[in-house]
Amino acid sequence: MRRPRNKVFIARAAALMLLLGLCITALLSAGMRQLEQDKLNLEFERRIATRLAAVRRGVDGMLQLARVMNQLFVANHGEVTREQFRSFTLPLLHDYPFVQAVNRHLLLADADRGAFVAGMQSQFPGYRLREMRAGILVPATDKPVHDVVDFVEPMAGNESAFGLDVSNNTEVAKALQLAVDSGDIAATGLVQLAQGRRGFLVIVPLYRNGSTPDDLAQRRADAIGDTAVVLKAEAMVHKILASSSLLDVPGLGLRVYASAQPSPATLAFEDPGPAVRATRTMLARLLAADDSRSDLRVFDVAGKQWTLEVTAQQGWSGVWYAGSLIVLGAGVLVSLAMAAYLQMLAMGSRRVHRLVAQRTSELQIANTLLLEDNAARRQAESALKAQTHHDPLTGLANRTLLRDRLAQLIAQATRLPHPIWVLFVDLDRFKFVNDTLGHMAGDELLKKVAARLTDAVRDTDTVARLGGDEFVLLLPETHDLLLSTASVQRIMASLVQPLMIENHEFFLTCSVGISAFPEDGTDVETLIKHADIAMYRAKDSGRNNFQFYTAEMNAQALERLRLEGDLRMAIEREEFLLHYQPQVDLRSGRIVGMEALVRWQHPQLGMVAPGRFIGLAEETGLIVPIGTWVLRAACTQVKAWHMAGLGLLRVSVNLSARQFYQRDLAFVIGNILTDTGLPPQYLELELTESMVMTDVEHAVGILRDLKALGVQMSIDDFGTGYSSLAYLKRFPIDVLKIDQSFVRDISIDPDDAAIVTSIISLAHNLRLNVIAEGVETQAQLDFLRRRGCDEIQGYFFSRPVAAEAFAQLVGEGKSLEVELELEEEGLV
Repeated sequence: MRRPRNKVFIARAAALMLLLGLCITALLSAGMRQLEQDKLNLEFERRIATRLAAVRRGVDGMLQLARVMNQLFVANHGEVTREQFRSFTLPLLHDYPFVQAVNRHLLLADADRGAFVAGMQSQFPGYRLREMRAGILVPATDKPVHDVVDFVEPMAGNESAFGLDVSNNTEVAKALQLAVDSGDIAATGLVQLAQGRRGFLVIVPLYRNGSTPDDLAQRRADAIGDTAVVLKAEAMVHKILASSSLLDVPGLGLRVYASAQPSPATLAFEDPGPAVRATRTMLARLLAADDSRSDLRVFDVAGKQWTLEVTAQQGWSGVWYAGSLIVLGAGVLVSLAMAAYLQMLAMGSRRVHRLVAQRTSELQIANTLLLEDNAARRQAESALKAQTHHDPLTGLANRTLLRDRLAQLIAQATRLPHPIWVLFVDLDRFKFVNDTLGHMAGDELLKKVAARLTDAVRDTDTVARLGGDEFVLLLPETHDLLLSTASVQRIMASLVQPLMIENHEFFLTCSVGISAFPEDGTDVETLIKHADIAMYRAKDSGRNNFQFYTAEMNAQALERLRLEGDLRMAIEREEFLLHYQPQVDLRSGRIVGMEALVRWQHPQLGMVAPGRFIGLAEETGLIVPIGTWVLRAACTQVKAWHMAGLGLLRVSVNLSARQFYQRDLAFVIGNILTDTGLPPQYLELELTESMVMTDVEHAVGILRDLKALGVQMSIDDFGTGYSSLAYLKRFPIDVLKIDQSFVRDISIDPDDAAIVTSIISLAHNLRLNVIAEGVETQAQLDFLRRRGCDEIQGYFFSRPVAAEAFAQLVGEGKSLEVELELEEEGLV
């Protein structure tokens, strides 16, 4: 009788086991599905964050453009000519094709309207004030104050905006009022432009005397207008996203609204995205993840809220609910197996033990899968966080994390006063690595630089990469860790050691700009901007040094912006010319050659010194077309002098680092020699010692290619760089030029005298000629002649002169009176 009761008990236990197993299976499957859903959510969030970050970066660039243009008027106290405005804005318009126009609005009292219009009509016949009403241009009505577009570029395509009174445009009026009251940039919403399209304006206020008054009432009283950038919203957003390959993603749609609340009226951009092919089979539809979704993000554009909307249709992620279904299937099987086991036990089976162990193992595997999925989720969340705050190439803090940390440091320093140094580090001559070895080598170099910078700072410091070869370091001072210039020197020294990249040895230096809290700014943007300005001053001072920010640097930064715009047009306008400094043979006393030196005859600034624009041309890449022009002009001129019977003079031309590492340099120079007809032996190419030592192996190859043309090669400024006889003997060069820093004191400084004597002896032992630069006195000349120097150039004989004056020097036979003195000393 006991046995039947056991069977009933076991049968009930089997049913209970099945029910319990199915419940656990359902919970595990639901948990797995939630994990898969969380993964989808995380991936969708990442897609949104990527697009939002790209749009913000692009918009920030537009805001910076507006500020830069505004500074043209501020720096000149509003006295800007139309030609200056055109020259300044032309390169900006070229770089940003989605800019409809850049202009200035002038606040004009109605009492001054008549005189203003008359003055404009004297320059632009037919000029009149107009305004937009119901989308139509009509004559401007009388009102107390007009807000008139009096400067606009480009004029082509924007004629309807010239002379436009925008004071009746509510969006523009609100943005102008906000800009005037805050003293900062402001943006409109979408507006109907007079040019016939929709766009928006970014406005920066202008005040009398180019200053920003301290209080609200004074700002309103001193406001004279604004500068504005008129942007084609749709084209701008399209360009920003396309440049980051964030458009046309299957299944993902994107809209940008110029408002906090999305509406068709404020839609600035739409990308529906290619459709995803619909799932056809029932099983596929069952397994496919529910990944359709939509989300909004609001962001600020100069005080105006915009909205980014990202939508995803079913199937955009390509994800299937495989994990949850596997857990469900495995759980059902385990539950059935356990129930079957109990049933078999009730029937006295002994074969079920192995089955129990197997099914238990399957259940453990399912649990393990669930745990691993939890770990994967946490890892994905950590990876997303790292991607948001760190540079993907170097692992350093990115711009976002840098700003957060600097804001925290400022908050701490405000409570417990202590200084903070912001170091803006830019690598000198980094770009030639990408130009010669490619971006992969450049990336490897940046990684090694990042590691060296990290090793050179303290644990309390922050190293961030802004992009390219620009790094920013935050150095806070504490009671036991004081800041000093030794810290900066240690950081710079960490980069000086040679680097090996793809079997090439590089010698890197850097230029560092430093701003200090609170002296140079009390907010994040100001401190970084001032450190950036100081860095450019360091570059202008000869690179490989550091500079602390000073207030005077702001004016220099503005001049730099203006010069860059003018420099881009200088070749086209034929504003460059060459001066020539004679090179004199010390044995004959006669002129045997000359160095060609570029000069810039600026239409407003007059003759611009090379020190003011050569460094800028290097940084912007304009040195390459300028250098090519110099080579062609010099070869053409010297060939003409040959033909005129002035003797077989040679010309020496400096090559910049960017020119030297052009892949087609030898081809370019060969074509110039062919076109001008100048025999190659009369062209001498000057290279700096540090230039060829930056990457010795690559430099040797380039020098051999150039030497194959038949030109002469010289090392300029010898002794000031990385001097090494082991390398020097490998270079196919003909001439060493002694730097003027050694020549200056050779008659009074024993050390300089010894250096110059050694260079002359070294050169002659290597069968090289020697030219001494910067010879200005008779004592210097006598010293060099006694030491056997071959040639000299310098003010003692002649300054650099224009082509006509140089031809006159040669034609008149000007020479050094050295023959008699040489004979007296027994040297001839």
